[in-house]
Amino acid sequence: DFLISEADGAERGILLPDANVILNGVNLWRDGDAGTKVGFYEIDPVTGDIADTATAEITAFETKGPNALKFAWPSALAQGAAYMAVPSRSADGERWYTGTGKTVAVKEG
Repeated sequence: DFLISEADGAERGILLPDANVILNGVNLWRDGDAGTKVGFYEIDPVTGDIADTATAEITAFETKGPNALKFAWPSALAQGAAYMAVPSRSADGERWYTGTGKTVAVKEG
């Protein structure tokens, strides 16, 4: 549904560098899943094209539940850039169920 920084004054869809990130949605994780990940794909500011390769992929979470994933700031994200954040989960480690993704911007300095 949306991403937000875990910080005072945070806004949905705008990440604050160095703050933990919370991704809210549905079916993000289930007890017993073999894997959960979130990929950040850069969005070209001119064309709006989404990169084929993830700039950052998160596989370690501070907390995870069916409707929220909390993780440390992905240091590979550039300030002022926009990304498509795409969550995926797998019950068996082979078949991945991938969400549609949400656009998120990284606030500049």
